[in-house]
Amino acid sequence: MHLHEFDTAPPYDRAYLDAFRDLLAQLAHHLRSTGVYDQLAMLKLFGITTTTDELRLPALKECSGDAVATWIALGYKPAKVERAWKVMLKATLGHFPDKSFNIGFIGINAFPGIRDNGIAAATANEAENLSAAFAAKLMADAGTAMPGRLAIGFDSLVLNIPEGNKSYRHSRREFFADVAGANAHPGWQTNELLGNYPGGGAACTGVEAKDAVACTSWQEFRQMLFRGLYPLGRENTPPAMRGVYLEVFPQNVVAFPKAILPAHNNLGVWNGN
Repeated sequence: MHLHEFDTAPPYDRAYLDAFRDLLAQLAHHLRSTGVYDQLAMLKLFGITTTTDELRLPALKECSGDAVATWIALGYKPAKVERAWKVMLKATLGHFPDKSFNIGFIGINAFPGIRDNGIAAATANEAENLSAAFAAKLMADAGTAMPGRLAIGFDSLVLNIPEGNKSYRHSRREFFADVAGANAHPGWQTNELLGNYPGGGAACTGVEAKDAVACTSWQEFRQMLFRGLYPLGRENTPPAMRGVYLEVFPQNVVAFPKAILPAHNNLGVWNGN
């Protein structure tokens, strides 16, 4: 596997935060000047990301380097990141005061396992726990900043989980705990286990490409979408757990068009203030 290296600034770097605020200002100005601002319903919160749009930072020792050691050398502390995140939230609300927002959730090792005092976790288990707790704190900060207008998205919705897979189920439990902790709404993106566009996109079964099984009909694809909309079943899912948005890939929309409107009509209701 070929890994692409890239440079990224610490989110608390002053120049980075200035550039972030400038980007938001220019984006908001562009949307308003072109007359499309009112068509924007929801904005994904960003500013603390890597090569994906989930809330995360480089966090592991990879063949291209040791992210934890690099962060420690740069003086990383969770409190610095949280302060920067609050600056980003304030700037986002300043330019998009009437919009709803979402955060892309990642369940394992979203952040480097570094303690509040700047010292690395002693074990892999401690690192995972530190990461999970810190990610939950940042999402709760967002929920406090934009009450009633935040969704947290799980970016790998599937219908059938292979027997014995514990990691996916653990991530789902953590996801719903973080949604509740942020007083947010859940949202979902289907998986891409069958390949990015123009590949097959979402599988109905599996959590990795090696065990992925394609959906056999539009009814089965719809059933997967409804698993996100009603995670405990239509009769047993409380309003707080009902999915308020779905991200579906174009190749699956083309393959299963009859599944889209029923899912759209069953989206949860926002209670934004």
